Amino acid sequence: MLLKWLIFFQKYSSEHIRTQCKKLNSILVAFENYVFYELPDSNQVLGMIMSNNDNKNENPFKYRHKSRELALQTLYACEVGKTSEWTSMLREIAESNALSPEITSYAKDLISHVYESLDRIDSTIQERAANWELKRMAAIDRNILRLAVAELTFFSDVPVKVVIDEAVELAKTFGTNDSSKFVNGVIDSIHKKSKK
Repeated sequence: MLLKWLIFFQKYSSEHIRTQCKKLNSILVAFENYVFYELPDSNQVLGMIMSNNDNKNENPFKYRHKSRELALQTLYACEVGKTSEWTSMLREIAESNALSPEITSYAKDLISHVYESLDRIDSTIQERAANWELKRMAAIDRNILRLAVAELTFFSDVPVKVVIDEAVELAKTFGTNDSSKFVNGVIDSIHKKSKK
C-alpha cells in the first residue's frame, strides 16, 4: 500500500517534488524488482540508488560533475564488492544509467589515476587526516578524498577551488551529515601543504 501511495504521489505531484523524490524512486524500483520480479544484482541496485538519472539535455559544463559521481560510484562498488575489476564495474554502472561517452571517459581517467597511484594517494590522505586512520573512514568519504587527491595531483587543468567544491558536493550528496566538513578540511589541508 505504501509503495502504491508513494508512486501515486510522485506521479501526480509538482515537478519540484518529483525532482526531490528521485532517490526514493530509485530505491522503490529496486524494491519493486526484488519483490515482484527477481532479485537484481548488486551493481543494478547500486546504480539505481546512487544515480541521478538526469542525462536529458546534458549541459556540457556538467559532464565532469556526472563523471565524478560515476567515478565515486565505481570506486565505492569495487571496494564494497571487494573487486579490482573496475573497468567492467564502470561500464556496467555507466550503461545502466545511460551515461554519455564524455562522462564515462573522464570518470575512467580519474579512476585509472586513483588505482595507478593508490598507495601515494592514501599516504597523502593519511598524512593530512588528523587523528583518522584511513581504514576507519567511511568508504564514501575515503573514495571522495581519493578522487579529489587524484584530480589535484594529475589534472592541472582543473582549478583547486573546483576540485574542493566538487568533493564537498559529492560528500553532501552521498555521505553523512558530517562528510562535507570532513572532506573539505582534509582536502584544504592537502592543498595548503602542497603549496609550501
